Amino acid sequence: MSDRIQQEIERKLAENALVDECRVHVQTTGQSGQIRLEGIAQTRYARTRAEELAREVEGVTEVENHIAIQPTDQAGEPVLTLRDPSRDDEPSTQRS
Repeated sequence: MSDRIQQEIERKLAENALVDECRVHVQTTGQSGQIRLEGIAQTRYARTRAEELAREVEGVTEVENHIAIQPTDQAGEPVLTLRDPSRDDEPSTQRS
């Protein structure tokens, strides 16, 4: 049953234009119907919408939303970046 729930949530995320399903990962936890969402969304609304879509699937009893919000610019690059002090050659991305 958990595989069916996971696949249905992933399908709903893929069909929704606001949610980048490649950046959101769905996990079923040990308890039946419990879902954990992880990844990155560009807006708070996209994060909330991913959770709403997961809750719409029959059999889902609880959703833990661990999706971080990270806006991007028009080129698709992260807006919030920090330089990693341990590396001089590349920035690290700050997840908000």
